Amino acid sequence: MSKKKTAIFVESKNTIFDYTSADFSLFDSIERISDEQKALKLIYANSYDVVISDVSGDVIEGTTFMLQIKKMKPEQEIYTLVAMKDEENIGGLIDGGVHSFVLEVEQFAQAIETIADL
Repeated sequence: MSKKKTAIFVESKNTIFDYTSADFSLFDSIERISDEQKALKLIYANSYDVVISDVSGDVIEGTTFMLQIKKMKPEQEIYTLVAMKDEENIGGLIDGGVHSFVLEVEQFAQAIETIADL
């Protein structure tokens, strides 16, 4: 395992994922927040190794939000968690330099573990 990372996880209010299935202690510190405006302020004011966002609740709004962060902080490592059913809607993320995990519901915990290990 690599050095533990600091992270902010922007949760979706209408997620399809089970957040309790993931081991967030794999990160040195992680802020979990569901308010995008508060998240934006935190990301602007702080330095995180990674930004993780669940866009399964609203993929279009989530994609726009992640691209806004990438524009604000071009060097920021950003990972989006996308439901398999929304795969066709993430082209803009990839083109914008945002990493994406396209997941089945049961793959959420593994994605968090993988991001922590990168």
